[in-house]
Amino acid sequence: MTALDPTTRRLLTCGVVGPPLFIIAFLVEESLRPGYDLLRQTVSELAIGRYGWQQIANFLVYGVLLLLFAAGLRRATRSVVLPALVVLVAVALIVSGLFVTDPVHTDPTSWHGTVHNIAAIPVFLGVPLLCLVVAVSSLRRRNWGWTVYSTVTAVAMLATIQGLASEAYAGLFQRITIVLGWAWLNLLALRVRAGHLAPSVPRGGEEGCSGSGRVLTDERG
Repeated sequence: MTALDPTTRRLLTCGVVGPPLFIIAFLVEESLRPGYDLLRQTVSELAIGRYGWQQIANFLVYGVLLLLFAAGLRRATRSVVLPALVVLVAVALIVSGLFVTDPVHTDPTSWHGTVHNIAAIPVFLGVPLLCLVVAVSSLRRRNWGWTVYSTVTAVAMLATIQGLASEAYAGLFQRITIVLGWAWLNLLALRVRAGHLAPSVPRGGEEGCSGSGRVLTDERG
């Protein structure tokens, strides 16, 4: 384990708190929204209408928390790759909040709906990519648990997000994707915060070497 300074631990705590907070927020919102169909409608559609500010705020708060988490990752691991990917996801979430989506399967889409849809790409591809980076890192360290978990999460997210094409169950498949990815991010943050690091993920342009590219897992945990 690696001892972390208080500032780094607080920054990493943002990655622990952010994912469940986002999920709890949209679960409460949808339970209070008359006529909202969680099987068919996406989470982003909660940003439409009179009370849409609640989901907009949810996107923005989660995005900011992930930015702070990325700073903590950088301080804790000295890696460039992982924090950069987290920043990509965080910025995409903030853009998703600033530009409200259109109802699912709307054609044609508005300009702000188009921007929102484009911003969703780094979110739903960025988290699986994060998982695969961690899986490779864990494999090098022979940490089989995190290798398998990260790989399975990446594959499952990429599979379930295809369900957005379904008019009847787009919301359900998106929620499954979100829970899978957000749970993984939460556990990653918990693990790094606990000081479980490994010298595997390289800094930008460098080969993985001791100390300079440490990230997330110990030898066996």
